[in-house]
Amino acid sequence: MGLAAPVRLGLLSTARINGAILDGARETASVDVVAVASRDGAKAQAYAAERGLERSHGSYEALLEDEGVNAVYISLPNALHHEWTLRALGAGKHVLCEIPLATSLAATDRLIALAAAADRRLMVCHTQRYH
Repeated sequence: MGLAAPVRLGLLSTARINGAILDGARETASVDVVAVASRDGAKAQAYAAERGLERSHGSYEALLEDEGVNAVYISLPNALHHEWTLRALGAGKHVLCEIPLATSLAATDRLIALAAAADRRLMVCHTQRYH
């Protein structure tokens, strides 16, 4: 289940929150953000150019098919997290997803089981207020 360094991360949206991932990735040698996807190809292309990303895709499916990406960051609207996490795991990608992963415990359990069966990492962005 190991992630070979550097992780080649694709952004599954052009959401504003992606800036936090981009900033952190620039500070470490273990993550390279290499691609972005949007339903609007021109928007993805502009986003990639502004942020120095290698590739852009005009669909989320195209990013999941990109062999140069081994992990995805899902920052889509909450209602789409479960669907695109399923698709990403099915495409053999490791997943970092904003909360919530799903809208039920049963759906979340299915994602965890799928990740384990596929030998993929499934991670959730969650901030703890107190440590």
